[in-house]
Amino acid sequence: MNKKARIGLLTGGYFEYWKMYPGLDKIVEEEMRQLSKSLSQKVDVVWSGLADTKEKAEQAGRKFRKEDIDILVICEGTYFPDFMPIQTMEYVPDVPVLILATQPQDYVTAGMDYKDAIHHSFGLVGIVQLTGAMSKMGKKFEVLAVALNDPSLPDKVCDYTNTVTAVRSMRYMNLGIVGHTFQGMYDLEIDKTKLKATFGPNVIYIEIAELISTWRNIKDDEAANLSRDIMSRYTCKGPAEQDIENSCRLGLAMEKLAEKYDLAGLSHLCQHLIHVETGTTPCYAATRLIDKGVMVTCEGDIANLACMCLVHKLTKDVACFVEWGMYDTRENAMLMVHHGAGTPQMAKSNCDVCITPTGEKWGFKGTGASFRFMGRPG
Repeated sequence: MNKKARIGLLTGGYFEYWKMYPGLDKIVEEEMRQLSKSLSQKVDVVWSGLADTKEKAEQAGRKFRKEDIDILVICEGTYFPDFMPIQTMEYVPDVPVLILATQPQDYVTAGMDYKDAIHHSFGLVGIVQLTGAMSKMGKKFEVLAVALNDPSLPDKVCDYTNTVTAVRSMRYMNLGIVGHTFQGMYDLEIDKTKLKATFGPNVIYIEIAELISTWRNIKDDEAANLSRDIMSRYTCKGPAEQDIENSCRLGLAMEKLAEKYDLAGLSHLCQHLIHVETGTTPCYAATRLIDKGVMVTCEGDIANLACMCLVHKLTKDVACFVEWGMYDTRENAMLMVHHGAGTPQMAKSNCDVCITPTGEKWGFKGTGASFRFMGRPG
C-alpha cells in the first residue's frame, strides 16, 4: 500500500461576513486556491472550494467520500462555525483530521482594522470552537499553526500525511514469529489481537521446524557463493569460511520464509534449538533481511518489530534494533550491542565493517558470524 496520500482540503468562511465586508469572500477564496495549489506540490489534493454555508460543507463531505480521501485538512479563511466542518466530517468519520490555524503572513501589519482581524484564524475563535466540539465528540485531530506565506507549509502538511499513511499501511503488513517469546521475558509478551486492533498488522506464527526444513534445502553452492561475496567486501577477524557459510545458509532460509509469507518483519527465538540445529546464529541473516526491507528482531519481540516497520516506513531507510551498551561523552557517541542487528548500510564505509564471532553461543560448535562497525554520524 504505497499509494500517494490523498488529502481532502476543506476551506471555510462565514457567509455573514460577505455582507459586512464586500469583496472579502473573493480575497479568501483566492488565498484558499493558492493554498490548494501549494499543497498539491507534495500530496494529492481534493479541494472542495470555499465552503461558507452548511449546504456547501455537506457537498464537500460527499465529494471527499467519493474521492476516498486519506486525511481531512481544514483551513478557516474566516471564523468558521463548527457545525459546518462537523457536517463535512459526518461523511468521512474515520479519516484523520489536521486543522490549520493560519494567518495571511507571519507578521502583523500596522494599521490593521477589524476586517483584517477576522481574516483567517486571528483570535482562534473558530479553531477553539471546533476543537472543543471535536473533543466532546471523541474525535481525534491535530492542529498546525502556520502562516500562508511560510514556504515550509506544504512540507509540514506532508510530514503529517506521511505519518498517517505509514501507520495506516501497517494494517496490510504480515509479521512473522519463528518460535515464541524468550522464556521468562514477560516484558516482551504482547497480545497479537491487541496489536491487530491498535496498528493492524497480522502476526503469523511459523514453526521452527519449517525454518530448519527450509535451511536444509538451501543448496551448498548458493550458500558458498553468498559467503564468498560478503568475505570479499568486509574484513574478517575470527570466523572461518565455514562459519560464514553456515550463517549465509541460515540467511537464505529466513529470506525464503519471508518471501513465502510476504513478511514485512520477522522475529525469531534462536537460542538453543536454531543454534544447535544450524550450527550458527541468525545475526547475519537479520542484517541481510533488513537490507532487503524486511525488519528483524530476536527473542520473539513483536512490539519492537512493529516499531521497526513503522520507522522503516517513515524514513524510507534501514531501521536499527540493538541495545544501548555504553555512552561516550568525548566522541558524542554510543556503543550499541547485544540482541539485535545493525546493518552495514549504517557504517561509514565497507572498510569499517568487520565480521566477528557471535557474542553468545547457545550450544553449537564454531563461531557464528556477526558484524561490528563504526556507524556514520547520525
